[in-house]
Amino acid sequence: MGESGQDQLFPGEEDCREMIEHVLERIKEHLLIQETVGRVREHLQGTRTLVVLHNASGYKWDETAKALRDLGCSSMAVVVTTKYMQRANEFCYGTEPIIYSSIEYYRETALQLTNRHVNDDEKYSAEIYHEILEKCRVDEFCIKMFIHALFANPMRSREELDKLSNSLVFEGSVETNGYKMIKFSYNDLPREYKTCLLYLAIFHKDEKINRTRLIGRWVAEGLITRQDWPSSVSQAEHCFEVLADLWLLCPCDVGTAGKVKSITLHPLVYNFITKMARKEHILDTRLSWHLARHFSVLSNIRLRPSDSIFNFLKQPSRASSQLNLVKVLDLEGCASLRDNQRWLRNVCTSLILLKYLSLRNTDVTQLPKEINMLQQLEVLDIRHTPMNACATKLLMLLKLKRLLAGHTGTGGGDASTLSTVQMPHKVRKMMDLEVLSHVQASKHHATELREIGQLWQLRVLGVIIYDWKAQLENLLQGISDLNECLRSLSIEIKPPPSRQAATPPDVPAAGAISAHCKNTPKLLECLSISGVTVYEHLLPLFARGCRKLAEVTLHNTSLDHNDMESLADLPNLRGLRLQHVNLHTEGKLIIQTNGFQNLKYLVVEGGGITDINFELGEAPKLENITWLIDGIVSLSGINNLPKLKEMVFNDGVRLPDQVIQAIEAHPNFIDTNGIWELC
Repeated sequence: MGESGQDQLFPGEEDCREMIEHVLERIKEHLLIQETVGRVREHLQGTRTLVVLHNASGYKWDETAKALRDLGCSSMAVVVTTKYMQRANEFCYGTEPIIYSSIEYYRETALQLTNRHVNDDEKYSAEIYHEILEKCRVDEFCIKMFIHALFANPMRSREELDKLSNSLVFEGSVETNGYKMIKFSYNDLPREYKTCLLYLAIFHKDEKINRTRLIGRWVAEGLITRQDWPSSVSQAEHCFEVLADLWLLCPCDVGTAGKVKSITLHPLVYNFITKMARKEHILDTRLSWHLARHFSVLSNIRLRPSDSIFNFLKQPSRASSQLNLVKVLDLEGCASLRDNQRWLRNVCTSLILLKYLSLRNTDVTQLPKEINMLQQLEVLDIRHTPMNACATKLLMLLKLKRLLAGHTGTGGGDASTLSTVQMPHKVRKMMDLEVLSHVQASKHHATELREIGQLWQLRVLGVIIYDWKAQLENLLQGISDLNECLRSLSIEIKPPPSRQAATPPDVPAAGAISAHCKNTPKLLECLSISGVTVYEHLLPLFARGCRKLAEVTLHNTSLDHNDMESLADLPNLRGLRLQHVNLHTEGKLIIQTNGFQNLKYLVVEGGGITDINFELGEAPKLENITWLIDGIVSLSGINNLPKLKEMVFNDGVRLPDQVIQAIEAHPNFIDTNGIWELC
């Protein structure tokens, strides 16, 4: 018994040595701490000190306060940060903690979106929103998806929110919670909108997808159908907006009026829709994924994974015995078509029920004469191709809804120029055309410019003309006849060829040219003018009667006092882009009082606008200024812009001290570690 007890009281020699070393280590640590505290106390004696404790989840306030008092400071302020509200309340001893948290910011946003003010549901709403956001804390994309879901549908029931919260996991993986949040928004969509979303699985991961391309394909595929093409397009546009509002589509390029021009897919969304598309049989499993984007879904095309799109173009009949099922052929980005014109002939003679044909961003220079065999074709996209100017002059497709053309290149200086194809000679017979952009007048008088006035379905018109009186008069006559339907108008005016330019133009009396446009388009929302004409200023002409104008772009032109007044008086103008514009005020853009009342976006690119001045009461809703020139001189009056959130300059541009001081003096300015920004 004695030996046994002695063994328990006195462990083995090795264990004893380890215990002694451990005790000595603790003593050493304690002495080191005391030495450190002594040095800190000596350093802080009689000082006023600020102590910051980050992520104080493991501290107890009593112990912390005692340790801080031992430092002997004459006065001390302590800032404690924590992610958890309960810990914050423990440290604050009955006073409200100061909240600086993205979670709290998004919770308040959620309450504002759902209009949950003082009522029976207020406490419940605040708690459930906070719980959902806390579970998504590790992934901002997940948080934003929830906020966008509330924005799209603020009338969420308790049951929906409880179900969502129960499906999420506190600090769960991005994939787990992200999938649940995507499904929450997806389940709220109408059936055809779900199909339109899953359709995007045909595109490559991280691919930038153009809005016009996507909507044209949706309608051509029959994913959205209404009583006619305009109604179908309108519904497809609405579908696009809904998906973007829900953050299922990530905006990539945004126009000056805030309209999304192209999108990408977040990796989590892309993974979700590819899985769902297979489950819902949206994708044709017999077609390799790298070829799917070229064809209609369920087109019965059979190509081996080792095949390329060119194998199909060489002999379409070998890939399918049911080519009449192919409604879409999208060759965007495909090379090697220039030297293989017969491939396009094969398409035109084999796919006679084709509705959508895109040659965008290819090297095609000519359209085969067999193109007119595609009498069911509704969309022809030949943008950004080196197409010969005469390639479309004999085009005659009676069911064509959209003819999209034009190639932007570099002109003199920093300006860009647009080259394109001629307007079809018999365009007046293509009565279903809704979009004709961008095409060039074919000859001196260009009577087809006047004949477009017979296309009463036309909503979008983009034309290039020479600064000839006859062309300008015919164009204005055609636009006047379209005053009940035209919504977007783009005009580029080129100087006459050198041979004709040698003769001074016969300039008519003021107002004689504008008399040809008796009726300005009532529904016009978007206007772009590039170049100048010696005959008359076009901007005041269209601004005068187009009260719905929301977006104006001026390029390579001049801007005088009357032009500025015309723009300032537009009641719905939200976006203004000035590209290489010459001012009558010698480089100083003066935004005068009581104009531009709804302007949100101002973009200045190139040219000589080196000074901008905002007067009191001007542009009260302006949120974004993009100023992309290198020779900036001064910026005045931005304190008069209460809604200003963002200013963008060229990378590496050296801003004058006056400009920096003006920005730093703005009420919305935030200085973060020396990096200034507006919020």
